[in-house]
Amino acid sequence: GGIGGRSRRTSGGGGGRGGGVNVVDGGLALAGWNGNLAGWNGNLAGWNGNLAGWNGNLAGWNGGLVGWNGNLAGWNGNLAGWNGNLAGWNSGLLGSTAVVNGADAAFLNADTDYNGSLDRAEFHNLLAQNL
Repeated sequence: GGIGGRSRRTSGGGGGRGGGVNVVDGGLALAGWNGNLAGWNGNLAGWNGNLAGWNGNLAGWNGGLVGWNGNLAGWNGNLAGWNGNLAGWNSGLLGSTAVVNGADAAFLNADTDYNGSLDRAEFHNLLAQNL
């Protein structure tokens, strides 16, 4: 009866037992699928581990970026030194009456921060000294 019921699934008691076997078989298949899902989750956990490693590399890159900013600050220091040299050049230029004289010298003297332009205060000082 059980074997026959398993194949036919429609007869009384034998069919009931057969149906039970089929349900158990289905349960095993479902359990196997869950096992595969658990394996997939394990792979996902591994991927998360790799992501954490990538984040570690990103942190290292950020460390490099901080170092680059340090170099940029050093370059800005050199730029400040260049501005200092420019100010010295302007001072030398003012001392040479053969190259700069008259109104040019007055404007150069008024540019007290040596940025090549006169702000409002420098312009007022220029007018006050030369009028």
